[in-house]
This record gives sequence, C-alpha cells and structure tokens, in this order.
Amino acid sequence: MPTMTAIRKVGARAELCRTEVPRPGPGEVQVRVEAAGVCRTDLFVARGTLAAADGVVLGHEFAGVVSALGDGVTNVRHGDRAAVLPLLPCRCCALCDKGDPINCPRRTMLGVDRDGAFAAFTVVPAELVYPLPATVPFTAAAYAEPIAAALGVLGVGLSPQSRGLVMGGNRFALLIERLLRLHGFHDLLVGDETAGDEFDFVIETGLRADTLERMTRAARPGGTLVLRSRRPGPVALDVLAAVTKQLTIRAAGYGPFRRALGLLVEGALGLDGLLGPSFPLEDFAAVFDRAGRDEGVKLFFAPSA
Repeated sequence: MPTMTAIRKVGARAELCRTEVPRPGPGEVQVRVEAAGVCRTDLFVARGTLAAADGVVLGHEFAGVVSALGDGVTNVRHGDRAAVLPLLPCRCCALCDKGDPINCPRRTMLGVDRDGAFAAFTVVPAELVYPLPATVPFTAAAYAEPIAAALGVLGVGLSPQSRGLVMGGNRFALLIERLLRLHGFHDLLVGDETAGDEFDFVIETGLRADTLERMTRAARPGGTLVLRSRRPGPVALDVLAAVTKQLTIRAAGYGPFRRALGLLVEGALGLDGLLGPSFPLEDFAAVFDRAGRDEGVKLFFAPSA
C-alpha cells in the first residue's frame, strides 16, 4: 500500500508520521490536499486540551483536488477542484430536521473525531465536498470554514444601525468586521481597549480569563454580548454586572458554508492581510509555535507540494 506523511495527535502532542494513503469507501471521496489552514482547534487538539480521537490526523480547514471516488458518488468528479466542509451532522436532531445541519449540536469534525487534512490525502463523505471554480485559490478556499464561522454573527439579531465592538486584535476579528461592513454595519470598532457603556453589541474573538468582564464593561445597558469562540472549558462571568445592565448574551454558530464559498467566488470579501504563507508538513512544530503566539495571519500547510 502507498504511504504518505501526516501529522497525528499522539497523546497530548502532535507527531509527524508515515501512514497508509486512505481509500474512499461507498459514498466517500478522496481529496488530494493542496492547502490546509492551521487554527486554534488544531492547537487545542495537539496539546490535549480539546478531547479528540487518539491517533487522529489533524486539520479541518482545507481544499484540494478530488483524486478518487467511492461507489455511488455523483456530486463531484475525479479531478474537480474542491472545498470541504469539515463538519459531519447527525442527521436526526431538531436542527438537522430544520435544514441547518452545519449547526448540529451532535456534529463531529474532521481532524478531531476522524482523520483530517494535515496529510497529502484525506477521505471524507461526498456530501461535504463542494466543487471549486478555478478563480478561487486553494488557500482562500481553505479559509471557507472560518468565513462560515464568522457569518454566524449575522444570525444573532444585531441591527446594522447599532454601534458595535469586535473585540480582539486578530485575523478573525478583522474578518468579522469586514463581513459586518459588507452587510451594512458601519459604526464599528475593532480592538480591546475602550471606555465603558459605549456599544450596542460586543463580539469576542478570543476568550481569556478577563474577556467577559471587559465585554460587560464595554456594552451599554441593554446591549448584547456575542460569544463566538469555541474555547474548551468554562470562563467566568460577572453575573451581577450583566444583570444590572440587563445584557443579552448570544452565542453565534455557523452561517451557511455555501454562502461562505459564494463570497469567495464573487470576490465580495477582501482577504488581504488575513492569509499568510504555506509550509511543508515537516515544519509543523515551528508552524504550531508561531500560530500559537501570533494570530495576525492564517498559516497553511501545503501537504501535496
């Protein structure tokens, strides 16, 4: 059997290893991975702070080329450029029944629950694979999942006429700002330091121990706090301050993945300054270290290079 290099979770660390090239079963697609983004979730899994299947190949933000088809696959063809949604719904809960499988509370994730994309090839259910026009670079397509995550803030009932703070000096904060402005929000600030009682809504993009306290202070009475991070573990909330201000707390899920791809195809969303360089898998230790220290730009692996 042919083998490939991959980055696996082994206990509470990540390791570079050789593993067999996976073959697709019925209803599955093999994808040759051209670009795979590194995000906090990958780092949490690699450090053992987010529960994941031991031995799993890391990586869930990716795009590539369809390289083999399992029996019964009709939605894509061999050789298609492809973007991949990394979330597998349960198909039997209320949200799945409502037609919102991307926000299924029982979903599983590539790179966490089953092998992901930090490898030359990966195998995924065909329903997760979306044909990708040649006009969209692979690195941009690999960023579709974060765009879908950012689109979730549009579904929590915020008014474009309101004043907002996107808290955090990172690429995800800038991405959310650009999406909000694209959808008619104009009175926006991105940053961490503000006076109190200023904003109709405050969106966090990186939970730390003091984040909710700062959000509560920044929001006006009657304002809304929007939680967007998927940090494992609890974070403290000053309930008295939140009740005194009569704040609303909303948790944003995902927006439609197809809409995220549509924004890339249309060129409506500028990604300048958000996407960084690509590296070989062999450089993973340095890449993980850099990604953990600096969230200014998205870093990528180029597994098939």
